[in-house]
Amino acid sequence: MNSLKPALKYKFTIIFFLLILYIVSDILGFYSSNHNQLLVAKTPKEYNVFDGVDYINTIREDNGLGWFRANKNLEISATNHANYLLKNKDKISVSMHDEERNLDGFTGEDVSQRAMFAGYSSSYVVENISNNQINTRSSIDNLLSAIYHRFGFLNYSFNEIGFANVSFGDEKFYVYNMGNSYVNNICLKGGDFKNSGYYIDNVCKNNIYKIKQDSFKIATMPKSPEYIKFPYKNPALAYFSGEIPDPIPSCKIMGNPISIEFNPNIENIKMQSFKIFRDNKEIDDTVIITKQNDINHKFNKNQFALFSKKVFDFDKEYLAVFKYTQNNKDKEIRWSFKTLTPRFNYFSIKDGDILEIYPDRFYDIFIKPRDCNDIFTSYSYKKSTLLDAYVRDIGVNMIRISLSGYKGDKITISTNNGVKFKAILAKDSKNATKIFGFRLNYLVLVVLVFISFAFMIVDLKHQKNK
Repeated sequence: MNSLKPALKYKFTIIFFLLILYIVSDILGFYSSNHNQLLVAKTPKEYNVFDGVDYINTIREDNGLGWFRANKNLEISATNHANYLLKNKDKISVSMHDEERNLDGFTGEDVSQRAMFAGYSSSYVVENISNNQINTRSSIDNLLSAIYHRFGFLNYSFNEIGFANVSFGDEKFYVYNMGNSYVNNICLKGGDFKNSGYYIDNVCKNNIYKIKQDSFKIATMPKSPEYIKFPYKNPALAYFSGEIPDPIPSCKIMGNPISIEFNPNIENIKMQSFKIFRDNKEIDDTVIITKQNDINHKFNKNQFALFSKKVFDFDKEYLAVFKYTQNNKDKEIRWSFKTLTPRFNYFSIKDGDILEIYPDRFYDIFIKPRDCNDIFTSYSYKKSTLLDAYVRDIGVNMIRISLSGYKGDKITISTNNGVKFKAILAKDSKNATKIFGFRLNYLVLVVLVFISFAFMIVDLKHQKNK
């Protein structure tokens, strides 16, 4: 008479109960973490209610610059290019600032051509572009954290703007065209150069028109303010990552650059030192960029920028100190600024951290880099069986999550730069009763499956005995 060996029976029994125990512990949300080790989220802060061009203008005003005035032709130009980018987002093989003749919506190879196509009389135009930010405010903050783009917004030479944003699904493009109204008006009137003296050409839409050199200088080199600094009164992003062209390609993530630019009429500025402090302690490991060492040759002689290889902390105050000589006189400029927080309740974490999460809320999780190249490009996660989890990568080293489930449910997120952390629900979701019902149904289903499996074994045993 054939029968299952006793050892085999014991094995099946042990496996069966271990699997049941695992499923029950997962479904009922048991966990062994020490609650005293849980990180508690910090509360975000909102500092400025302005959005769009008004937001740029408040920052310009803080530095003594005039507000950008709206220009209809520049707005048309920006709108044309934004639509071009949206239509051809999968076909663009060059910079977002350039257009290709063979693509739909072409209005000019560069921003100057596009502005003149839209009716602007001058080619003296610059452009800033960003894409896929959540709103215009976020777009501007990101552009201000990119040093070359910052100089486009906080510029002595431009006083009017055209802005456009277009979107389709998750794709969003923000385009800003900046021009000079004085230069544009001179071109509109046919130029002001007559027969003698120095002049500027190739500025007006009609190449026949020329502008007197003195007129151009007066229009583009105002005598005030003495200098422009950023960040300043409005809180700024805590970190910077990725600009084209890249000012420091040896690093992938750094603190938001601190910059100062002196009026173009001021001569003989010689930097002695540029430092950043927090709580009276100097932040070391910094990089200073000037005209002399700018690898992309975009800085002028009066522009200086300090980059910290350590990202700044959120919602903290920092002190910038710039020492220089001018005409053999030692001078110093000091100013303080604060950093922004993420949009939702947030964490700044490291490998191994365990986060306390409340259900049905959004949280922003920043993975603080260990060095200036420590960023992740992909992630994965494991979660309790019936936990409902929203997990999204929303920026460099930033993940947004929202969890819905039963107290004790957890999610473990791993990134490809070697960071692993957990988030655990601190209380039940509002729909916890419904979730618990699903869990009981799931448990019953699993038990039935194992019972069926046991009957199959018994049936197999009887068949062998026949």
